[in-house]
Amino acid sequence: MRHLVNVDRKYQEDLSNQYSDIEDLFSGNKPEKYKSVYISVFEHWLSDEEAQFNFGPDISPEIQHKRNLSFEKFAYLLLKNTDALTCKSKGRGKSEHLQFKAFTSFDSAVKYTKPAIEKYGFPYAGGHKGPFFNLILPKLFGVYLEGYDDTNVFYYKHDDTLKLIEKMVSESGLYCLY
Repeated sequence: MRHLVNVDRKYQEDLSNQYSDIEDLFSGNKPEKYKSVYISVFEHWLSDEEAQFNFGPDISPEIQHKRNLSFEKFAYLLLKNTDALTCKSKGRGKSEHLQFKAFTSFDSAVKYTKPAIEKYGFPYAGGHKGPFFNLILPKLFGVYLEGYDDTNVFYYKHDDTLKLIEKMVSESGLYCLY
């Protein structure tokens, strides 16, 4: 069964206009019109020493599973509260473009947002270039990107969106880092 379907042509055009700079977000270059909040299992930015101790293959499976559950809960709340899509790159060279896709069911969306480290295990999650998910949230004018280090990023344009995100983050047992 398919988990994703292309959105119709008109909606594709609308999304392409609304998210004309989305590839900049994917490459880590935040356009000025976006604000960001980092969503993490950690309540503060880790020092290098703290990062070595709190992240990596030496973390027990139980601790990593608990972290993953918090991210899964946040994604579940996000998906329950707004429409979500994803996008994939299509074509090559000059014909390369982003194709926005809708989930065929709520369960498909939930499954898609499972943390890569949960699906593949730490050695296979791919570091910063891993097989991470992206959620496009048109009603919130937001983009949610999975990170590799138990910290994800949410890009948004309106402060009202931040208030909603902060509430869901708190309900999930996660932290907002600014």
